Amino acid sequence: DGAVPLTGAAGRRVGRPSNAIIALGRRASPAAAPFQKMPSSRSKLGVMIPLQDYKTLRTYEMLLLKKPRVFTSWKYRDGQQSGPSAGADVNVDRPYSTALQPHSHLIKFPCTTVYSVQGSGIGSLYGEQPEIGIRPMEGGEDDYSPKLNPKRSIMLSEFKVWSRQEKNGLKDFALAQCKVAVVLAVAHFGNTFEPSYQRNENKAPSMFWLVNAFLLVGTISTWTWKASSAGRGGGTPRIVCLGREQTEEWKGWMQWAFIFYHYYRVHYVYNEIRVFVSAYVWMTGFGNFLYFDRKGDFSIERFVSMIIRINYFPLMLSYFLTVPLELYYVVPLHTTGFVVTMITCFIGLQIERTLGMSYWKSRIAAVLLSFLVHVCFYETSAVELLKLFSEEYYFRFQADKYSAWLGMVGGLLWGKVGEYMNWAHGFENEQRRQMASIVQCIVGVALIAFWYIFFGSISDKYTYNPIHPYVFVFAVIGWLMVRNCTRYLTECHSTLLEFLGRNTLETYVLQFHLFMCHNVQYIPVVIPGSDKDGSAAMKFLNMLLCGCVFLSMAVWARKITVSTQLSVVDLVKHIRGTTESSVTQVLPQQSSGEEARPATNGEELVELTKAVPASGHVA
Repeated sequence: DGAVPLTGAAGRRVGRPSNAIIALGRRASPAAAPFQKMPSSRSKLGVMIPLQDYKTLRTYEMLLLKKPRVFTSWKYRDGQQSGPSAGADVNVDRPYSTALQPHSHLIKFPCTTVYSVQGSGIGSLYGEQPEIGIRPMEGGEDDYSPKLNPKRSIMLSEFKVWSRQEKNGLKDFALAQCKVAVVLAVAHFGNTFEPSYQRNENKAPSMFWLVNAFLLVGTISTWTWKASSAGRGGGTPRIVCLGREQTEEWKGWMQWAFIFYHYYRVHYVYNEIRVFVSAYVWMTGFGNFLYFDRKGDFSIERFVSMIIRINYFPLMLSYFLTVPLELYYVVPLHTTGFVVTMITCFIGLQIERTLGMSYWKSRIAAVLLSFLVHVCFYETSAVELLKLFSEEYYFRFQADKYSAWLGMVGGLLWGKVGEYMNWAHGFENEQRRQMASIVQCIVGVALIAFWYIFFGSISDKYTYNPIHPYVFVFAVIGWLMVRNCTRYLTECHSTLLEFLGRNTLETYVLQFHLFMCHNVQYIPVVIPGSDKDGSAAMKFLNMLLCGCVFLSMAVWARKITVSTQLSVVDLVKHIRGTTESSVTQVLPQQSSGEEARPATNGEELVELTKAVPASGHVA
């Protein structure tokens, strides 16, 4: 009573409803299935109602039980995988949507699988949410059950959608697992390969420096210059210190030294190798701080993506080769550094939002809080808890207890570093640029010399290890100052080292089984005459052959890991409703502050210079 009459598709008057329910001009049978009240949630654009999975149903009816103040239109999403409305929003005819009155009119929509309905209207902005009833229409194919578990049903439906994807779906995931099985088989074959001889009998410092000389030649041959470009807003080109290419380059030559340190048993560079490992962990805190601080993306998808990227392949190797995970100790170091950085950045953002603190005050408070937690754990008896896992973890975590935290500090200050670089090495003042280059190079060399003279030259590693966590940063800062002491050096990088740096995780874990064998304790003898008593030339050729197989498998393993990573993240997006083709996508699920960004083969690019507004808050 009082409802607005509806007009049928042919323009005929249907009449006034009383207790009957009208669906686009026809009465529904009283014996139809009961309406099930669906939950709703509010967004800036309207109200989205997530629907249960009705599987094979073809036609649905929706009843408005409670209407907000202003309700202008309805639309639904068609989940069919083919056809004109595949995965698209379909607007309900406006004459019916504007005439909606509670408990009076039905909306009927035929499609393959309805999975969301959106009602738009400014009434939703006032906190008014509609109540919706949904049921299968009489005569449709029906396996509807009021006892159906919505979450389980939605997850099953999401899995079906994901499994049918052409890219990053079940097919890609299964193919990646078949490929990784091949890599694991090759790794097992290499790890148990015979003949071999003990690694300690391969001690050859001269060969270590020879292969580093070859790397230097390759670095010079692949030296590439890329001019600084303007920022997003245009204007003067920006000088970006430690950009993506330079970061990969840094990782590449450190990994090269790390691997051949193991291969040729060059014990006297132990302290330098310790600095390299800490620099890796430092970059974990540094890079992830920049990402979270700029993107504000604390989503489950990001967490799952990074956990898979860091842990998937090492865990597979550890399990199928029955190798203790302690052998890959860098993996838990990176994982812990990532998680700690994510939590720290989240706390900083929450402090800024809830307490109204400025950007700098909130971030400094979060970083200091993280430091306090580090001190309370590592400088007290609480650190003994690491021994519950293993003595190896106890030593490794102690050696890098502040590395990721120092990386976070570097990420926090990197905006200021960017300002300095553009002031000192910019295009405005040539005299200032020359003077800054000289001073920066001298200070950088002095920091490295300070570390080496007072700490790095300590021959007893048991004396050096306890002080390493507190002093390695001098060498790291010194290297960064020297590497970026001129604008030309900042704009250049080696593509060879960049390539090696992109595959550091896989080369790190596979070196123990393919480049060396028997869990890094032996050297495989593939070429006859290259055993421990063989000539240096034959040993070198044997190393090259093993190295080619090792590097090829590492590059392939990285591609497999990235494919697995993308597929699993897409599945998580489907389940959570945060993908465009998702069945359950009813509201944007991105964290506040997250920006759209192009995919880069499963990895993100983060600008390394930060412009903080004058107010002190992040834009």
